[in-house]
Amino acid sequence: MCMDIPNYVKILLEGNTNKNAASAATARAQADALAAAARAQADALAAAARAQADALAAAARAQADASAAAARAQADALAAAARAQADASAAAAKAVG
Repeated sequence: MCMDIPNYVKILLEGNTNKNAASAATARAQADALAAAARAQADALAAAARAQADALAAAARAQADASAAAARAQADALAAAARAQADASAAAAKAVG
């Protein structure tokens, strides 16, 4: 004996299938949104890392430039002191001699 499935059961089953399909679509949309957010976060982190590396490189260049300028100033001061000492020695030798 074969029984037909009542219409209300068919409607319930179809509604449940539609809900499952909607749930799957919602899950896919949520997964896509999470993947997009993860990509955006990775891009932002990479950009921040590049900016930090650029800033560190600029700071290192500025420090190297400052060190070179200080070394040049020190060399100039030493050369001027040596010239002044040489001039003073020459003047003293001239006065004695």
